[in-house]
Amino acid sequence: MVKHFDDDPTVETRALQIWQILIARAANRQTITYTELAKIIGYKKTGQFFAQLLDPIRVFCMNNGLPALTSLVIQKDTGRPGAGLQNVSDPNAERCCLSR
Repeated sequence: MVKHFDDDPTVETRALQIWQILIARAANRQTITYTELAKIIGYKKTGQFFAQLLDPIRVFCMNNGLPALTSLVIQKDTGRPGAGLQNVSDPNAERCCLSR
């Protein structure tokens, strides 16, 4: 069996895919659920494993004084980011800064 380049993307590759999706969502002032995001990138796992893909984006934004892009990724039932990815006290206020 021939293995293709993107059969098993690295965390970095996935984070870059997610970064691009979140930038587009921010420009359109939209949120996205974990399930929707997983489907778009073809990722079969959600929950704790998904946090590994979002954490590099969270850290990059935090370290560079950027609004938290990860605040756009929400749980369907609560409308809030997962507990481990909240680095802001008010995700709704943070989202307002993203489209500027």
